[in-house]
Amino acid sequence: MMKTLDELKGLEATKIIVHGKIDSLASKFSGRIHMWVTDHGNLIQIASKKASKAEAVTTICEKSGISLQHVIAFGDDANDIELSKICGWSVAMGNAIQALKDISNEITDTNDNDGVAIILERL
Repeated sequence: MMKTLDELKGLEATKIIVHGKIDSLASKFSGRIHMWVTDHGNLIQIASKKASKAEAVTTICEKSGISLQHVIAFGDDANDIELSKICGWSVAMGNAIQALKDISNEITDTNDNDGVAIILERL
């Protein structure tokens, strides 16, 4: 369902996705917002500092009394790095960016080849 520009202006944004160069955005807003270059460098995701996977999982764990050390993070792109660093075990998808593979505890198969299911079935 397409919305008009006026309708979009009335909504509260949770994330903005930009296609283009990040240099000017990064210098102007650095430290005040989250910015991730994703989709192998093709998209820039912009979100509130309070809106990240790491923030969401941390909040859920705190409210549920679950230690982050008992959480497995699965990811494939730059917006998964922060979460992967705070969880007890991190799994990079086979199609993940190299930066995420470098910090993950293990690498599974790709999204298209049921990489998450492979790990969950093993556990």
